[in-house]
Amino acid sequence: MSALRHRLCYNRCMKRAVSKRQGTTRTMSISVDASTESVLRSFAERHFAGNVSALVSALAKELRRKEAMAWLLARAGVPRLSAEETATLMAEIEGRPSARRVA
Repeated sequence: MSALRHRLCYNRCMKRAVSKRQGTTRTMSISVDASTESVLRSFAERHFAGNVSALVSALAKELRRKEAMAWLLARAGVPRLSAEETATLMAEIEGRPSARRVA
């Protein structure tokens, strides 16, 4: 009986020691060329402590933000913005100086 108790205690203790990720996560696989992999890993190393998953999550968050802005502008009847107009608008929203042309 002592061996059974020891094994149950071991299993219970080990299960507690396993840390879970914050929130619910899904695993996916992507295929990229070597150059793209290098860029992603390098950027993740510099900005996300090497966590490529955190980089992908940040990229998805930015895409959701851009989609929300596009939806809002379309809803307001604003025609689709050029890349330059989008950059100017984002600079104004974020309080950064934007490059404006003086007439």
